[in-house]
Amino acid sequence: VNMAVGVLILAAFVASATALPRALLQQHYRQTPAGYVLQHCVHGVPSDTLMRTANGSMVAHFVNGTTRTFPRCERSVVDGVSLPIVAREDLPPDYDGWLAYTAFNVSTGFDAFVGGFSVPDIPTKVAHILYLFTGLQNIDWIPKVDPEEAGKGFDIIQPVLQYPGDLGEYWSVKSWYVTIDSGAAYSDELKVLPGDTILGTMKRTGDTAWKIVSASTKTGQATTLNADHPRLKVQAWAYNVLEAYGLSGCNDYPNTPVEFTSLSLTLAGQSSPLPASQVAWKVNPKPNPKLWCRERIVVDSGDHVTISFK
Repeated sequence: VNMAVGVLILAAFVASATALPRALLQQHYRQTPAGYVLQHCVHGVPSDTLMRTANGSMVAHFVNGTTRTFPRCERSVVDGVSLPIVAREDLPPDYDGWLAYTAFNVSTGFDAFVGGFSVPDIPTKVAHILYLFTGLQNIDWIPKVDPEEAGKGFDIIQPVLQYPGDLGEYWSVKSWYVTIDSGAAYSDELKVLPGDTILGTMKRTGDTAWKIVSASTKTGQATTLNADHPRLKVQAWAYNVLEAYGLSGCNDYPNTPVEFTSLSLTLAGQSSPLPASQVAWKVNPKPNPKLWCRERIVVDSGDHVTISFK
């Protein structure tokens, strides 16, 4: 099945409200922390790679001095679609996406967002994917909530905690850069353990350049991605997020909450972080109509947010 036919088949399944077959989903699409993206648009690269864009294609600049240009991504994010691939217990078939999050906006943008998030216990059951992350975006585009057309020119940079890992039932972290029209890139996976705290760092390194780091505070190991693109000049939206796809039931969540701690935002052009008292996080500003698993996000303070489950 070629790419165009794959998109048409997807549209037919969506129109009939039928779950996309696992084989077709895995052949053509994968989840990212910004929704479903065509496989050829998602690129894993070694840690500390620099991602740039040329003529609409992502170009990887590796630490050894070599480069690789990836195929142009003609159509990236599946717009407003749930593709269930597991039987669900008591959840609606489209119960996916950003299920709990906070947002904070400053029109002139940020130069840095640094903060920790705790690694919870291993869930009893396995969802297709759980993501927890801090992130910066240039516009307030939320996957599955806002239409794809509204996200043209969108980007997000994010250190991301995920479960399960790529090779089994464990927590891991990667650093991501995701767009709608140029695809997505992520750094090497780093396995982490419950009880660890991930230090997520997004710092401006140039006028349109950023370094995204996901680091274990227990081991000191880190996985890093660099991104440079004109659309990264103003990153005006900050988030703390729980995102999920393919939940079979509420036991796919961990029992212990995830604590986002020591959250620190530095405004564009400033050398010192914004005082926590001036960070006014909004809770679920574009909410899911119903939180079936009692997902809850609490703003304890400007530098502390808690996400709990069940």
